[in-house]
Amino acid sequence: QGKNINDLVVPSKLNREGKLFTHQATSGMKFYAETLRQHKDGHLLPVAITAAPIFIDGKQIGLYAIYRDIRKRKHAEEALRISEERYALAMLGANDGLWDWNIKTNKKYYSHRFKEILGYKEDQISDEKLQKKFPTFLTPQERKRMTTATRNHLKNQVPYDLEYEVTLESGEKRWLRSRAQAIWDERGKPIRMAGSIRDITRRKAAETALAFSQKLLDDILQGSPVATYVIDMDHKIVYWNRAAELLTGRKASAMIGTDKHWEVFYDQ
Repeated sequence: QGKNINDLVVPSKLNREGKLFTHQATSGMKFYAETLRQHKDGHLLPVAITAAPIFIDGKQIGLYAIYRDIRKRKHAEEALRISEERYALAMLGANDGLWDWNIKTNKKYYSHRFKEILGYKEDQISDEKLQKKFPTFLTPQERKRMTTATRNHLKNQVPYDLEYEVTLESGEKRWLRSRAQAIWDERGKPIRMAGSIRDITRRKAAETALAFSQKLLDDILQGSPVATYVIDMDHKIVYWNRAAELLTGRKASAMIGTDKHWEVFYDQ
């Protein structure tokens, strides 16, 4: 009907952009752009525009433009962005460091928190340097254990979940928990592996302190001349010391796990 296409499909706020694209094409330039265009019912939709001039015998006689609806792709990209933001937020809340290994190129990415756990600031060490440096934080035995776990996961899909101690560049020792998951191609070949590390140093220290306290209490009770036993909430015996063995003639191995503590103290 003799109307300019820009007047039909270009939103008013993008009028300058539409004229620029037209000018580029009429000037003999090819271009590609992703932008918004207006549907006949008035709503906006994302489109990909490919445009180029048309030449015959070296003379430009017009131009063509292809508009492609990219709503599905944009929706998928938005869903992926939201998913990645949600995952990153979850990891931030969990205080975990992230890593991502491209097995084909053998390149690894390490998040800011990953580097922080190992004592580095973001700009102190590159991903490439950290990839070479990280194995030196492990003892030979721990490196071997990690290599074995990685191979078992990639080859046999055995779950990857390790706890290990590292010695940082500063000399500080830390305990880490590392979990990861690989993806495989249609032939079963691993192509990518990503995971996280968590600093569990405080938990390990608490476990060590608890184990020491339990051993100390056990040593005290075992050396006590007073017959002592402990039962749980189900009245099952969980502790039976040497004095109780001497007094009752019942071995701890025979009593622990049973609810027969009353038998040796009361007439049947």
